[in-house]
Amino acid sequence: MIRSMETLTEIAAVITRHASKDGFHATPIERVTLARSSTVTMPMPMPNVYRPQLCLVAQGHKEVTPGGRVFRYAPGRYGS
Repeated sequence: MIRSMETLTEIAAVITRHASKDGFHATPIERVTLARSSTVTMPMPMPNVYRPQLCLVAQGHKEVTPGGRVFRYAPGRYGS
């Protein structure tokens, strides 16, 4: 577990280098976008949900509530 947290810290540092401010940031890799938000965001209605994708939480916490079911995400912890 400690090594995985070290890896997430390294990934967060790389993301910070390429996404130094909040928002969506294109990368040289086709169809790979970095998203950064340093503040709590309000819940979004379902039409604002993006197509299926891979999401890596490198820092902070995220919560998704599809159909009333709550999924909480944190660095190194997914889907509980």
